[in-house]
Amino acid sequence: MLEKQAEIDPLTGLLNQKKMYPIIKREIKRASRYGTPLSMIMIDLDNFKNINDTYGHLKGDMSLKNVAGMIRSSLREVDFVFRYGGEEFLVLLPSSDLQMARSTADRLREKLAETTDPPITMSAGVCSWSDEDATQFIQKTDRLLYEAKDKGKNRVESQGDI
Repeated sequence: MLEKQAEIDPLTGLLNQKKMYPIIKREIKRASRYGTPLSMIMIDLDNFKNINDTYGHLKGDMSLKNVAGMIRSSLREVDFVFRYGGEEFLVLLPSSDLQMARSTADRLREKLAETTDPPITMSAGVCSWSDEDATQFIQKTDRLLYEAKDKGKNRVESQGDI
């Protein structure tokens, strides 16, 4: 029970970074073995500090919890979602190519903007695995996220866009 608690983010109920790396490594091995695609989405909530500053940290925490639930409920059972950091989430999509992952990220961005109160937007980077290790895969996706932020936020950047 304690081990399970150590792998779950207490606020959002999502898997945390401790659990993230072993799962990514396992899914990379699976994609390599079976020749199936594997994609990743890195999400950052735009200007989230304003939520905490304007409405207070309790509302900010509730918003994070709601966003996490919306992301989780919008994915397939075989997909993984992790709380990566403060207001950052990482989504791992086994058996999804870049186009499928991009479509998922766009759908999440639209749904988030429509369903949150106060309104929250997100920026995302989307990438497909191509023989790199887990850390390089995350870094590659993270660079795309920062590209989305640099281009004005509330957008998705994917491999090949830049």
